Parts: sequence; C-alpha cells; structure tokens
Amino acid sequence: MASTLAVLTILPAVIAVVVIVRAGAHLRGTSLRLAWGWGVVASLAVTLAWVATAAWPLVPSPWDDMLWYAVVELLLCPLIAVLGARRPGVAVWNWFVLLPLLAVLGWPVAAVALAGARPGSFMLETPPLIGICLVLVMGAGNYLGTRFRLPVAGLVSVTVVFIISSLVPGTTRDPNLLRMLAVWCVGFAAATGWRAARHPTPANSGPDRAWRDFRDLFGIVWAQRIRDRMNERASQEQWPVRLELHGFVAPGEPADADAADDDPRIERALRWLLRRFVDEAWLNQRLGTTPAADRRSVPAVDETWDRTD
Repeated sequence: MASTLAVLTILPAVIAVVVIVRAGAHLRGTSLRLAWGWGVVASLAVTLAWVATAAWPLVPSPWDDMLWYAVVELLLCPLIAVLGARRPGVAVWNWFVLLPLLAVLGWPVAAVALAGARPGSFMLETPPLIGICLVLVMGAGNYLGTRFRLPVAGLVSVTVVFIISSLVPGTTRDPNLLRMLAVWCVGFAAATGWRAARHPTPANSGPDRAWRDFRDLFGIVWAQRIRDRMNERASQEQWPVRLELHGFVAPGEPADADAADDDPRIERALRWLLRRFVDEAWLNQRLGTTPAADRRSVPAVDETWDRTD
C-alpha cells in the first residue's frame, strides 16, 4: 500500500511541472520569465527527488537528504527572482544574487560531499536553517495580499516547511511521509495558482486592471515602490485620485473608476513606471487603449521622478 501511494504521489508532481511550464505563456510580455524558468527547474527537481528517493528508491543515505535540501534551495529561487525582476537588471540579479544564494545555502551539501558522504553525515544545522527561513519570509511574504497568496505565500511555504522538517535531526516523523505531503502541496499550489491566474481581481477601469495584474504578478514589494512614485506624481500635479494597493481611489471617497479612466496623465504615468517590468502590448491589453494617442495628448513624463530602485 505504501509503495502504491508513493507511486501515485508522482501525479501531483507531474501536474505541477505541466502547469508551471504552461504558465510561461501567461507571463509572456513581462520580466518574470527568469522567475518562471527557476519555477520550472524547481518543479522538475521535486518530481525527480520523489521518484529517486521514494517511488523507486535509487539514492542512498545521506544523498537522499542532500537531494531534498537542494530541492528547498531551488524552491526559493523563483521567489527571490521576482524581487529582482526589473529591467535591465534581471540577468544581473540572476548572476549576482541567485547563484551566490545557491552557493551560500548549498555549502552544507558541498562540505559533506567533499568530506565523503556517509550515512548520517548530513545534518541541517542552525545557520543554514535560519538563512532558509529568512529567504522564505522575504520571497513568499511578497505575495501576501495578492490573489496568489494561497499558492505562493501559503502552499509553497508549507512545502518548504515539510521538507525542512524531514531534514531536522531527531524528527519523530517519517521523512518520506513529510516529503510526500510536500509533493502534494506543490501539486495543490500549482493547481490553485493556475486557477487564480485565470480569475483576475475584478476591476472597473483600465488603469485598475493593469495595476491589479501587476501587483498580483510582481507582489507587494514592487507594488509599493510603484505606488509611492505614482502618488508622488499625483501630489505634484493634483490628480483627482491616489493609488492604493487595491487600486485607484479618490481621496476620502470610495473607488472612482471613471476618474482614473478619464485623466490621461494617470495612464501615461502608469505606462512610464511599468515599462521596466512589462511590455507595451501587455499594458495595451489591460488598459484597452493604444499608446500613440496617449503620447500625443499628454506631455512627456519627467524621468527624474522615476526612482523605483
């Protein structure tokens, strides 16, 4: 029975791979392609780790533990890649942040491998555990308050916790049981993420639609930076609305979709600030307008206030 369940657990892992691969089309036109690539690698790693350690055990101790530790590292990479998804520094972020992160967190595995791996020689100690927790809070916490809070902030975090729990010395639980739960969490995360992507947050105006899609895809860290710049401009030019995390609102009033739609300065500023993250076609689809008319009717945005870094 246990072996049958182990084989069946391959199903959610494969579903996660398929869903994440197909999500690439949803991210076309954004700077999240690097994060998507890391997501594909991480989902493949989960599948291969489960097959090699539980479904058809091929990896002896302590290599099985080291393999799952590597899976945790890879699960963190897409989350941190999002925090660097601002053009033109996306590639730099990959080389100077993500790869060093893998190297630092992966030192326990490298040390055991270089010393000669023996049963019981790999132990997850406190410093790397603290590092993993900090990185997880930064990456997964970025999606709190977005429509991806359940799959990313919730289920991906639980996945990491299950795997880490299977590696902590003296755990009273069966490591394979914890890893099985982790694999199912990955499958549910992919499924709920796909469902959330197909049901965007309702919006009554083009600027609101573009803003909410950007916030949900890139998370609250980048959203807060863009919001600060938009509201700085709004104060300078006395716009009829201000930008909150949930959308454009008139000061002291309920959400006013018409005010955001009717003032071309808002669309112009939104285009200018989001150009580092999304393509023009992505914005046109959500704004329901073409950029040419916008350029003719509104003076060029002063570049000095574009300080999202």
